[in-house]
Amino acid sequence: MIQVLRGIAASLVMLYHVSSHGGARLDVEFLNNFFSFGRCGVDVFFALSGFIMLYAHYDDAGRIDRVWRFFGARFARIFPLYWALLMPYALFYVAWPEVARASGIEGPFDAGAITRALLIYDQLHHPLIPVAWTLSYEIVFYAFFSLYLLAGAAVFTLASVAWCGMVAAQWAGLMNLRHPILLSPMILEFFAGCLAAAIVVRVKPPADARWVIAAALLFVAVGMAENEGLIAPVNDVRNWMAPAFFVILAGAHYDLGGRRLYSRMALCLGDASYSLYLTHLVVLDLLLGFSLRYQWGIHARVPLLVFTFVLWACGAVTYRKLERPLLAKVRFRLGLETSRARYRTGRPDAVRALRDALRMGGRVALRREVVAVDAGASPRPADAGMGASAPQSPPPTSTVPAVYAIDARVAQSHVRPFL
Repeated sequence: MIQVLRGIAASLVMLYHVSSHGGARLDVEFLNNFFSFGRCGVDVFFALSGFIMLYAHYDDAGRIDRVWRFFGARFARIFPLYWALLMPYALFYVAWPEVARASGIEGPFDAGAITRALLIYDQLHHPLIPVAWTLSYEIVFYAFFSLYLLAGAAVFTLASVAWCGMVAAQWAGLMNLRHPILLSPMILEFFAGCLAAAIVVRVKPPADARWVIAAALLFVAVGMAENEGLIAPVNDVRNWMAPAFFVILAGAHYDLGGRRLYSRMALCLGDASYSLYLTHLVVLDLLLGFSLRYQWGIHARVPLLVFTFVLWACGAVTYRKLERPLLAKVRFRLGLETSRARYRTGRPDAVRALRDALRMGGRVALRREVVAVDAGASPRPADAGMGASAPQSPPPTSTVPAVYAIDARVAQSHVRPFL
């Protein structure tokens, strides 16, 4: 469900830009501006980041030896694809400055701007990639979350409460300090995600599809209320932090309630969410420029609808052909992956283990807490108690055991090793 939510969040942002940006340039309302609330996808992304960070590293509190792996994984997740797209984007906007102005990119494209873009520093103003401003928030939170690994859960909790208190005081007008990121109300959404992760791990409330449906209805209701003018559309957390929190909380508990099956398309969209997020706006600008130059003699809503599917396809292709192999290569070079199989194919080691086990005819024991077991490891006694049956030793023709203990969610969504 968390992986599916990633795809939904990226799609909401994309549909928002198609509706606002594309609709304005073609002078038409796209789907009656239904997705004008789609910018809330950013709020969902921030809350998801907080949730994933704490949930994936919950047992690593105070483990200084995990800091390098944490920063390496975050670097591999954010920077390689961003850098791969940055220079083509810069050249594109320099060559077509009118498109850059239409996208709100005014330059100047000097060395200072390029350096800030490379470091994703101060991207709230004049970013080379329009959506890069959100990555500045992400990096600030990643740097702060390292405190959880360096000093432990207690210090991290106290520092988080203090930071949230300062943001709330600034928001309420009790303080007069100014910082566009550190004291932005949007920072609270990361901590809302952390709170959801703590509840998932420690409380474990009922996992029922009705809770997921209720949270989704709340989310849609807030969006409809914004569209109808019942609540003011604002660019802070007042409207969307609570819906994002409940959607993530309900979705995570639903996943923990048992093995859940999701459509391959939904999981692929979740995999490609980062690629879709980074590529959709520049591709949309290209499509809009082409549409304005060559009048098709059809209603402008039709091109926008076609463009929507083209943007999804471009995001998926970028993920398959660029992001996934690039991510696997960088993780291998940083020592985050020990298997060259993933370096070659871009597939998680656990998924390759499952494939090999099934090919050998062995039965697979799915364990929730274990991400992957090394190819040379033997099944632990607990595995046999979960219904696993296998020879005590591997077949003589292979050095790969017939039983693997892997995370059930990895087998479904390929997401856990990428955290």
